[in-house]
Amino acid sequence: MKKVYSKGLLAVLMTVSAGLTCLSSATSVGAAQEYGSAAKPIATLPAAEPGVREFYIATVHLDGKTSEQGDGVHPPEAYPKQALAGGGGLILTPPDDMGAWNIRAFVFQPANFVAFAGDRIVLHFIAVQGPKHRIAIDGVPTVLEVARGTVASAEIPSAKAGIIRFVSLDRQPSMRGEIVVLPKR
Repeated sequence: MKKVYSKGLLAVLMTVSAGLTCLSSATSVGAAQEYGSAAKPIATLPAAEPGVREFYIATVHLDGKTSEQGDGVHPPEAYPKQALAGGGGLILTPPDDMGAWNIRAFVFQPANFVAFAGDRIVLHFIAVQGPKHRIAIDGVPTVLEVARGTVASAEIPSAKAGIIRFVSLDRQPSMRGEIVVLPKR
């Protein structure tokens, strides 16, 4: 049976341990040769500063809107009887007169990162949704405050192997993230 590959079907983002990032075609060299062309990089990205991990993290919320009545596309959905965890990160809005209700979950996007021991880690929190956030970061003595439309940054000069957590103190339990710091390469 002959394998058929679609040229340029998928691009894979690969992060190289030296901090360089490149894009690579997911089609195999054999498949590319079969179609008469060699795999070519899609783009060239600028090299990162060695030993520095810089991350941009947006404050966002996910909304789920539904109705006890349903509509032409969605079936009826009963309003949950069980309360959600407190802390301001999960908000359940009761049904209105038409039976429409909403659930909202505040999250960081993205929320998980990897770095290496000894790396200088720079975090930039961009307030996109939610009027303000107070953000605590393991190893950073000051609580960051960020309001919608602004950016607040923090630096960890030399990360130690382990896990660095960050949380929005106003939006628990859902608005949290982690940086996994691996032992030095």
